[in-house]
Amino acid sequence: MRIFIVLALGLFSTGLKAQSFQAVEGTDVQYYPNANGFMDCAIHLKNMTQSPVVLQYKKVSVDFPSTWDISFCDNRNCFGGFVDEDTMSPIMPSDDKNSLKLTVYPNGKSDTAVVIYEVWNKYAPADKIRLTYTIMVRWGASTQSYEVVTKLSPNPANNYVKLPVEAAQLFDIQGRVVMNTFDGSLNVSEVPNGIYFVRFLQNNDWVNQRLVVKH
Repeated sequence: MRIFIVLALGLFSTGLKAQSFQAVEGTDVQYYPNANGFMDCAIHLKNMTQSPVVLQYKKVSVDFPSTWDISFCDNRNCFGGFVDEDTMSPIMPSDDKNSLKLTVYPNGKSDTAVVIYEVWNKYAPADKIRLTYTIMVRWGASTQSYEVVTKLSPNPANNYVKLPVEAAQLFDIQGRVVMNTFDGSLNVSEVPNGIYFVRFLQNNDWVNQRLVVKH
């Protein structure tokens, strides 16, 4: 009987083995972007071991408004859309700066998105969690459309873009600053084809407008 109890306790302890990584903000997080700006919706992943951890991830489900734009980043690459499955770069012991990040551009539209990804330790597949991103842009004064008063012209553009303000920044789909301007226009003649975002301050609110560059 004593031997049986010892074996049972041993099996129970094995089943309670700590996870090798944790979601710092939790596994179910809500975000509230401004409709006319953009927001980094990140869930950071912390290595809970004394050795490097390699994490893999897979898209479970995406309910995302077609009127919004998205970029997706792990700790190695950024992409102009949702990634089905990939592997992150190794995370060092106690490091909590690595994340799966969704950068959301609502383009002035109120709606809700729910995105679920599964993450696991590459070398211990049973060590697995699900991350749920709930992103809500609510109706109200802050979510009004600025399309009439902030129209970019021309759009699509291949040369100069006229702006409704003097100072603005041009971002790529991965959230990186491409250029700054202070003269009310953007020269995109040497900018590669693609989708970009022009960000500027108007009516005491940050406005984020989608711009297509096409040569």
